[in-house]
Amino acid sequence: MEICSITRALLALLICATHRCAAEIQAATKKAKTPCDAARQLDNLAGQATATLTSATQKISQNLLTAQRLAVAAQDPDATIATAAAAIATHFQAQAAAAAALLAEQGPAVAAGAAALHRLAGSQLAIAALERLSIKDMPLGQPTTYATAATQGTIPPQLKASTTQECRTEQGSWKQSDEQQDHDKGLNTPITLHTAAATQTKTGLGNDFTFCGRGDGTGAGSKATSGSCAAGQATYIAVNGGRPLTSAAEVTSLQGTGAGAKYKVISTESKIPNQATLTNELALVKIMLDAAKALDSGIAIPSIANAYNSIEPTVLIAKALGGQDASPSDENIKNQVKTAAEALFGADGEKIKNKLEKHMKEFQPSKAAGSDGNKKLDSISDTDALSKAAAYYTIKNFIDGEEQKKKNQASPSCPTKTEKPEEPKKTADECKKHKTSEDCKKETGCDFDDKKDPKCFPKVENDKKDEKSFSCNLRVPVPQVFAALVALLF
Repeated sequence: MEICSITRALLALLICATHRCAAEIQAATKKAKTPCDAARQLDNLAGQATATLTSATQKISQNLLTAQRLAVAAQDPDATIATAAAAIATHFQAQAAAAAALLAEQGPAVAAGAAALHRLAGSQLAIAALERLSIKDMPLGQPTTYATAATQGTIPPQLKASTTQECRTEQGSWKQSDEQQDHDKGLNTPITLHTAAATQTKTGLGNDFTFCGRGDGTGAGSKATSGSCAAGQATYIAVNGGRPLTSAAEVTSLQGTGAGAKYKVISTESKIPNQATLTNELALVKIMLDAAKALDSGIAIPSIANAYNSIEPTVLIAKALGGQDASPSDENIKNQVKTAAEALFGADGEKIKNKLEKHMKEFQPSKAAGSDGNKKLDSISDTDALSKAAAYYTIKNFIDGEEQKKKNQASPSCPTKTEKPEEPKKTADECKKHKTSEDCKKETGCDFDDKKDPKCFPKVENDKKDEKSFSCNLRVPVPQVFAALVALLF
């Protein structure tokens, strides 16, 4: 029994909830024994295609929802939590934006392929319905009787009555044949389609769609058979009807590899559906399969830890300090990068990931923030409530910050003192004129090394001084620091 498309989509979403994975659309493993079986399989494929769009939309929504929750966490008094949350929120927003762009690019192809599958399923339903169509027999009778207006002989079409949906049981479920054969191994995404052709008339007296005659009235009023028909006699005549269309299963699968693969051509110009119709519809199905795969593999819901690793905090800090090409390992800024990282994310940056995840699970926004006061942050799915909570804590932090400024001004905890003005740095030209160590060292701001050329050169500032200076400069609100860093990266 095949897993229905909705169940398949839900399972795929659960499995891929925190990973980037490709839940490829799965073709039926069995050949469709009847047109109804084919319609069911095609409907299942269409459902999987539609579920791909639903899954992509849900992943985008989940990324945006996580970003909103992180926006609330970014207002936490703990500066390390606030900074990490603000940083990671931008990653989830970027994920959602990229996913939305991918969905806009690939979604129409998935929808077109699903529509093609539905049309193909409809053609199978039509073929199943046409199996109820037949031409009525004209039984053995006298020609004079059939040639009389009142008793005219006819061979009318007839349609067997049906009280349920086509290919459905009274309960509404799909009719399904037993003992269906497996598709041949090695076939790439096989599809079974039933095509209908005009029934071929068999030679011989008494067969369907043949004329029959007899010399006496034996069997009059009955369907003609090979035993009741006699060659060269016409005292009594009959015409046998039958089913005008005969359907047969045809299996197609992808031939070739990659983007150039195509479904094998099936059907002919004299069948229903004809070759041109199936070729066009199956081409749309192939494009849909590629687009669905791109959506499944291209959209992920990262974990907090993975998102933190993806933003590469130390790389971001290095670029803010040293420019676009700077690296955290650069000798001239690595101490400053370390100091900044500790100020922004704590002494052990790795621990902030677990700390933030724990905060998301334990923090409970107050009723004043727009929540009901009973839900933890990671369980709130109301986007309006999260928006209000982020706004509330932003305003609250501003008010609290202003109050703290007033207190600090009233009784400063860190009195400032006037520092001695720093002397202007010496230029290379001013230093290199000195040829001896003694003359060079007399020149304030110059340093001497007889292994270098020139031997006297401007003194390099001490890293510790830079580190201390940077630490002091970091004493500004965390959101301001991070806003500058994010602006640089994004």
